[in-house]
Amino acid sequence: MERKYRELFTVLGGLVRIDDRLAGLLEKPRRQPHEVDKGPKFSATITISNADITTVQSFLWSLSHQMNQRDFGFRVVDNRAAKGTIQVNRTDALLGMIRATFTVFEKDPDERTEDIVRYGLLWVPKHLMDVDEDDLSPQEIQEIGQGLIGLFSTADLLEKHWNPNKEGPPSWERDDVVTLRKWLTEVIDKDKLNRLERRWIKEIQDSEYPDFHLLKSIAVMVARNWLQDEKWRVVVCWRWLRFALSMVRVCHRPYYNKICSSFFLANPSKE
Repeated sequence: MERKYRELFTVLGGLVRIDDRLAGLLEKPRRQPHEVDKGPKFSATITISNADITTVQSFLWSLSHQMNQRDFGFRVVDNRAAKGTIQVNRTDALLGMIRATFTVFEKDPDERTEDIVRYGLLWVPKHLMDVDEDDLSPQEIQEIGQGLIGLFSTADLLEKHWNPNKEGPPSWERDDVVTLRKWLTEVIDKDKLNRLERRWIKEIQDSEYPDFHLLKSIAVMVARNWLQDEKWRVVVCWRWLRFALSMVRVCHRPYYNKICSSFFLANPSKE
């Protein structure tokens, strides 16, 4: 980046900026969001005039025979000979990074992707803030929703990729959690979800503290490992739990006790 492509990109503070003079050349128009690819369609009309029956039969037989040939006489073009292009648009770029995050979490843990895991967890909410829903197709919106459900409904994927010596809560703010919640409760089509997924989203909607409920599975997972596995650093676990509890705006005592009881961190009956 700093040598071969230094005329195109500038790297400052770990961020890459494209030269303003070249930005337009690297931008690719996005396909219409609601455009449905139904595959190619072909239609043809054959008109025959001034021909006897034998000629017509011979022509139709030859046409039928030729249609059954695999290559139909076309010259095969080697796709490798085509020149590559470096073009993208903002929506596709954001969608690509969101998809990459979901893909990494679905795969087995790999030290080569640890940084991607941390980056993805931090930036998915921010990418969702930046993407315009109107630029996405219904299928793309649903794909994002399914990915969020996979990450937050059970926390199994997060636990699988968790590094207890490194992982702290991402530098989220309340707006980040609100963005995740709104995508799940307002944007995606819940009719296309299964029964368990719909029930989980309804629990978020009906909760007195929906933002906390979104993070509850992560908090419970962290608390359980904190108590059962000494490899999980106390300071990291506490930061996660404190961040989750910060989603409760007015943490009145009865509700706080209820939360702590669910984490096995307190027993209200002893008070």
